[in-house]
Amino acid sequence: MNQVINKELLLENFNHIPEIFGAQDINLKQIEKKFGVRITTRENQIKIKGDASSINAVDILLTQLEGLAISGHALKNDDIKFAIRLIAEDHAINLKTIFSERISVSPKKGFITPKSSTQREFIQSVKQSDIVLAIGPAGTGKT
Repeated sequence: MNQVINKELLLENFNHIPEIFGAQDINLKQIEKKFGVRITTRENQIKIKGDASSINAVDILLTQLEGLAISGHALKNDDIKFAIRLIAEDHAINLKTIFSERISVSPKKGFITPKSSTQREFIQSVKQSDIVLAIGPAGTGKT
C-alpha cells in the first residue's frame, strides 16, 4: 500500500491562478480525479495530499502550467485537460515544447496545436516537408 504524504507548493504569480485553477476550481477537481490526490488552496499556496508518485506528477503539472502561463500562453480549459492527460501518460514530458509547436491556420481561426505525441510528429513533418500524406481512421487529427 502506498503511503499518503503531504506536499506544499507556492505559485509565483497570482495573476495566473484563475487561469490554472479554472472557474470554481474545475481544473483542480479534474487533477484530483485523474491523479487520486486531494488539493487544497489558499491564495498562491497549494497543499497536495496523496501517494508520492501522484504528488510528483501534480507538482510537475502545476509547475509547467504556471511556466506556460508566465511565458504568455493563454491557457484554456481544453489545454489544461490535454496537459493533465499528457503528464499522466509521461511525467517527463515538457509541456512548453508541446504547446509551442503549433501551426497558424488563418487570422480568424488562429492556431492548430497538437493533442498527442503522434500529432506533434505530424506537425513537425508538415513544417519540414512540402507535401505530407496522412492516412488513418477518422477522428485521429490528420486534418
